[in-house]
Amino acid sequence: EVVLVGLLPGVAEEVLPGVRFGERCLVVSMMATVKYERLVSLVGLPEERVVRTVPLPSNARRVGPILAFPFHQEAKILLEEIGTPVFAGSEKEFQTMTVITSMISFFFAICGTLQQWCIQNGVASTVARDYLGAFYSGLAASAVHSAESYAEMTEEAATPGGLNEQVHRRMGEKGVYRAVEAMAGEVKAR
Repeated sequence: EVVLVGLLPGVAEEVLPGVRFGERCLVVSMMATVKYERLVSLVGLPEERVVRTVPLPSNARRVGPILAFPFHQEAKILLEEIGTPVFAGSEKEFQTMTVITSMISFFFAICGTLQQWCIQNGVASTVARDYLGAFYSGLAASAVHSAESYAEMTEEAATPGGLNEQVHRRMGEKGVYRAVEAMAGEVKAR
């Protein structure tokens, strides 16, 4: 028996202590902000029967990662049905990786900004949207299938004197990368 729990943290605090889970039950939490130790306490099961996850919107289309902790074979099989399970090695690692999920709106805002720029410069809205989606999907696929670090891929794409080098350099000078890093720190501290 598997129970998926997707409640707001306040609701979970009220409801879960009153739920009786069978001793063989596997509880898979989809509550990103309820820490593992607290989750185990709320459901009243041993740690080996509780898994914490962070599913993403793309999982509705059965693609994309699902961050999980700790590793559990039964949960892995279940999660493979809706995406690519990525098991963190520790609660600390899980907490750090959940910060990445806070960048979804930021990513879409960049895409939207570039789409609007294209429209303002004479490109049809659907052409701009289709190109941006395929463009970033292709870059993501390249990263997934590469053994290179992101720093190596960045330098490889930034041909000296080229367009990518210009944008990369100017974004660095404007503090864009430092701002992203600072925001990640703020989200982690939350």
